[in-house]
Amino acid sequence: MTSMLNIIPSRYRPRVREMVKGLRNELSGHYAIPLATPVAYCYIRKNACSAFRRMILEHSPHPKRKDERPVFYMDRCHRLGYGDIAGCDHVIFVIRDPFERAVSGYLQQVVSRLDEPYPVLEDGVRGLTGRTRAELSFADFVEFYLGTEDFSRIDVHFMPQVAHLAPIRYSDVLLDKRLAEDAAQVFGPALAEQYFRRPVNSMAHLARQADPDAWKAPAGELHRRFRASGVLPARDDLLTPALRERLAGIYATDMALFARYMSARADDPSRAPALDMRGHDFSAHFSLNRARRGPVAGNGR
Repeated sequence: MTSMLNIIPSRYRPRVREMVKGLRNELSGHYAIPLATPVAYCYIRKNACSAFRRMILEHSPHPKRKDERPVFYMDRCHRLGYGDIAGCDHVIFVIRDPFERAVSGYLQQVVSRLDEPYPVLEDGVRGLTGRTRAELSFADFVEFYLGTEDFSRIDVHFMPQVAHLAPIRYSDVLLDKRLAEDAAQVFGPALAEQYFRRPVNSMAHLARQADPDAWKAPAGELHRRFRASGVLPARDDLLTPALRERLAGIYATDMALFARYMSARADDPSRAPALDMRGHDFSAHFSLNRARRGPVAGNGR
């Protein structure tokens, strides 16, 4: 490496070093939480990621550039590679019921924020369905958008949870419904209360109202009602038996992961269990970490 750098102009050498490091140490979406005890965190949207972003930003020694999006800042300053994982005392991610995650994503990204520009999602919906977000009911969204299972084009908020993971051992898998309690196992009670007791960017605090026809109402109509009353449909009015069955098929890998997790947790419901993903076949489904290079990382303790 040193001899190769000698023939490269000095101003380009730092970038070349980073490129070579990336090729040897490729890992997507895993970040260092900069605390005294090293913690590696897998970033999964719709799984309390806003709380973790806040924690990283407030504890980081690195300055954030003006107008730099937090996830880009984390990629620049806190991204981990496979070789870094072995040095972490904890390797964690947050897991969520796949049905709840899909409903929450639809209500947040499609319904409540319909009047906010989101060209990536809007263009993706148009490209896959030929319609706008406003035109899609939850049933349409599930069938014609998520149902394509084209996760290279589907928005990241709806990407399967397992697609974010890597062939490593996760020492502590935190359940979103017990986030503060589970986080105390990793960060201690004070930090857990500070960052995880009150949800950040959550839909949970919004009022819900029974509406048995909500599953077939266009998002534009649900958005109009939300703006007028501040009320969203109840989860079970979106999750009809047929749509639940369809989602179970679309997110089959997440359903299997969640069932495995809940089985591991059954031995001691008060503790966040470990999940070892080193034996998982990531080539069998869409994965951000399928093209792994270098040796499989060591255990998270």
